[in-house]
Amino acid sequence: MFILIAGGGKVGYFLAKDLIAKGHEVSLIEANEEKAKRINDELGNITICGDACDSAVLKIAGAGRAVICVGVTGEDEDNLVICQVAKTRFKVPFTLCRVNNPRNKDVFKKLGVDATVSKTEVILSMIEGEMTTKGVMATFPTRHSDVEMVEAVITDESPAANMTLKELPTPPDCTISMIIRDNEIIIPDGNTRLQPLDLVMALAKHKSFASLRELLLGKNDSQLSFELTHPEKG
Repeated sequence: MFILIAGGGKVGYFLAKDLIAKGHEVSLIEANEEKAKRINDELGNITICGDACDSAVLKIAGAGRAVICVGVTGEDEDNLVICQVAKTRFKVPFTLCRVNNPRNKDVFKKLGVDATVSKTEVILSMIEGEMTTKGVMATFPTRHSDVEMVEAVITDESPAANMTLKELPTPPDCTISMIIRDNEIIIPDGNTRLQPLDLVMALAKHKSFASLRELLLGKNDSQLSFELTHPEKG
């Protein structure tokens, strides 16, 4: 799978390193010349030095054949522009934004970004996993009326805990597309093993949603709801 990453900070670097180790093809865009050179020295010639908001730079980096575009710069506005250009001009099927201010999450999704990741929400999910509940299930509508994006926190009691994806009896029309573990993004394959406190993101058709919910959370799951009212600091 060809994945385009915009932003060569810690998140972008370790994401690229993990994806390459799993056999994916990665192209990374970083504006800082010294940082771009260092990444190329360590990971191979994968980095384009330039402004990822510029469509010409995205084209050079291979946006036209990317399956996923991930915006993980330190600026929410840049991540939004990057994903919008990737989606509208280069027809990238799936876009993912790092959101530093959780208040931007809903805005980004309304503007066409397929998924967002916020450190604040990852921390909240981990807190939820430590509480006496069966987990969290949140759903987000996609452009397809019969498909939802699903987020769930795996707990010790989850039926899916400690199973690899190839062992997991995933319901029809469901795909686990991403896992967030220890604040790092994992693009899973069949050998990826789900662990307690993993935040799992999946796509599911409505008819399979209940089965997926039971698989990830169990039959007697209860729900928690948090409203983020303060922007993330630092």
